[in-house]
Amino acid sequence: MVKGSSTYRTLEEFIQNRMAMSHIYQPAMLIELLRNDGRSALTDIAKALLEHDQSQIEYYEQITKNMVGRVLTDSNAITRKLKDGNPSGNMTQILRGFSICAPLISILIARVSA
Repeated sequence: MVKGSSTYRTLEEFIQNRMAMSHIYQPAMLIELLRNDGRSALTDIAKALLEHDQSQIEYYEQITKNMVGRVLTDSNAITRKLKDGNPSGNMTQILRGFSICAPLISILIARVSA
């Protein structure tokens, strides 16, 4: 978009004078659209909104701490075992872990979508 163009002036006027600023949704969506020449998939826009929504970040921090983290840390000591075993030096172990986890995510998403 050329700065002097009528499209740019229309967008600038909307942003400065008419855009609702009660939440981050409109500016975040506009940024996503501007990054992609005015075309973005619904999922990409939704991800951009999530990325900037502090309440959702805080919500998932609590889930991580109270549910997921508790199971992997307190109950099974998985996170400690990962740290102690230091798999970061062994790419084969890391790739094996990814190859086990990734299909599980797809299966769970398919179940929820069905």
